[in-house]
This record gives sequence, structure tokens and C-alpha cells, in this order.
Amino acid sequence: MRVVIVGAGKVGYSLAQRLSEENHEVVVIEKDEERRSIVQNNLDVMTMLVFLRPEFWRAHRNW
Repeated sequence: MRVVIVGAGKVGYSLAQRLSEENHEVVVIEKDEERRSIVQNNLDVMTMLVFLRPEFWRAHRNW
């Protein structure tokens, strides 16, 4: 399953970790570089440093 998680706080990180362990395709979107870096360095997921705007969601709605 493909999953996009918005936010890499405690819940987002834990969810990304669990889904990654279950071999799901996970993308974590985070606006804070430090949090994004922690996820990128510790989990087998893709991360994006993004300030979310409507254009982003329109461009990725079929992902």
C-alpha cells in the first residue's frame, strides 16, 4: 500500500516506522528540517521537506 504521512512528530514517526516494517511504500512530509532528517536517517521511507500548499496536493492526488 502507498501511504503519505503529513508530519513527523511522535505519531507520524511511529506510524511511518510501523508501516515501513510491514513493507508499505511510505512518504513522510515534514516542514521542519531537523525532524525530516531524523526520519530519513532512521527509517526506510522517503521524506520530503515541504511547506504544503494546494498545488502540492493537486499534483500528487493520483499517487
